[in-house]
Amino acid sequence: MDTWMVVPGADTVYEKLEGPPPTDSVEFSPSTYYYDIVIDESTVTLPELNPEHRFYQALYITGNLKITPRELTVFFKNLDFFTHGVRIHNTNLESLSFLHLVNADPLDDSPYFIEITNNSRLTSIGIDFSYCSHCYGSILIDQNPKLDLRSECDGIMARYKNNRMITNNLYDCGCTVKGNFNQFISTLSPNCWMLVGNITIDQNSDYDLLQEKLKNITRINGGISVINTNFVDLSFFRSIQTIDADSSYKASYVSAILIQNNKNLTSLKFQAKQNGLSITIRDNPKLCVAPQELDALFYGDDTQKGDLDVGVCFDEQSPSYWCQVSEPGYFSNISDGCVNLVGHLLLDKNFDFDNSFKLFDVQTIYGSLTITNTSLRTFSIFPHLGTIRSIDSSKSPLYVSNNDKLQDLDTVWRKVESDQAVIIENNSNLITPELYCALWRTKQKAIVKNNWRDNYKAQNFDKSPLNIDVFYGLPKFLDVSHGSNPDDSGMQNNPWDRNSTDVDYETPETSTENGGSGIFGFHVLYLLTVFEFLLIG
Repeated sequence: MDTWMVVPGADTVYEKLEGPPPTDSVEFSPSTYYYDIVIDESTVTLPELNPEHRFYQALYITGNLKITPRELTVFFKNLDFFTHGVRIHNTNLESLSFLHLVNADPLDDSPYFIEITNNSRLTSIGIDFSYCSHCYGSILIDQNPKLDLRSECDGIMARYKNNRMITNNLYDCGCTVKGNFNQFISTLSPNCWMLVGNITIDQNSDYDLLQEKLKNITRINGGISVINTNFVDLSFFRSIQTIDADSSYKASYVSAILIQNNKNLTSLKFQAKQNGLSITIRDNPKLCVAPQELDALFYGDDTQKGDLDVGVCFDEQSPSYWCQVSEPGYFSNISDGCVNLVGHLLLDKNFDFDNSFKLFDVQTIYGSLTITNTSLRTFSIFPHLGTIRSIDSSKSPLYVSNNDKLQDLDTVWRKVESDQAVIIENNSNLITPELYCALWRTKQKAIVKNNWRDNYKAQNFDKSPLNIDVFYGLPKFLDVSHGSNPDDSGMQNNPWDRNSTDVDYETPETSTENGGSGIFGFHVLYLLTVFEFLLIG
């Protein structure tokens, strides 16, 4: 049997040998076991291995084993590094949970690093692939008729991404979409539970065929595109529970949900939860989306972007934490505990302070927010608001104008999604940091003008010859004096009010007003103090 030598180093090299190297040679490593491990139907007892061994060659398990799973678990407790792969073929094993792999390199006679094939009783893999930190390359899992991989696919695909061949098991890790989807769907196996790739449905798609073939699909790892159809609803997606764009599954394609230009579409009729995709639903003139459908579509924390131009229709199944403002946009009619607010919310000179507590829990506005001619100073009434998501492409998602006392927008700047621009103008006391504009997700540039400070940038500080009131960083704002005019001495000595962009202000050797060295002045003072002490003594 072939044996190999491991040469440790930054890039490990495995060198083929005729047999183990001499024990007194520099090539010999006491931590390496130089023979393959073979377990088959003739194996009655497992070999005793030196506990110093750390690296092993190939692992071959085959045949109708007499060794028990308990014996295998004990034997493989510390065997996890195989320099020439793992092959488990034609066995009577029901699980491979006895394996705790850290490394599996290519098999000698195969392009795969791990092969699990033709095991008639195997029902689960049981290997923790997140633990297998050096399991690179590719894996083959094929012809295991009882193997259900649905609960193990995340780990397998996260480790092997696209370097895998998983076929002809009871439940594989999804079916990869190939070529034209309208042709692919007709060949889809009834055992397929997950689709991997982008689904494209168009004017050539067969509604009845989609209903039949997708009824067992519960997961999509990729995107959905529904364009230019005559469908009234998309109920053929009703069994889908999740639409995921996790990078472990997708390869070169960009995942998104796109539902556009469907002139007869009136409802979605599916509530799949998505995560990590951008969402575009527009130009469907009859479409009205239920709140619970929006809940699912924007379920994930890392939704890339929402681009909506839809109506929202409440029904008996709409959750109680959804609410809708009535025309002209006042909130007095909404219920307490509203989290997702639908409509064009208006705050103006008639602002209802007594009912402002109803805005406390609002996290997302589906529509727009207009703030004009109010006496508000801050937006503490929106402590949880994180997103304004437009559903009307003709209206600015955030319009803030003519609020003379307004000083900040700290609770409404985080995420704004719309075709239209945010407009912030004519607020005489408002500071609008440049960061706000960078974080708003609008297709048009924000219009920010005629406020106290527009697109404000934080200032750096220089080494100007001021008093040494700054040594290692700035003092707290409340600990320094603040003059009322430019001639005030407190203003001159206040580092918060310096106006300079010298990026080099970072060293403690700050000059004094007379130009002398700060350290030199300290030494003089120290010597005078010592001299006075000696005189007194």
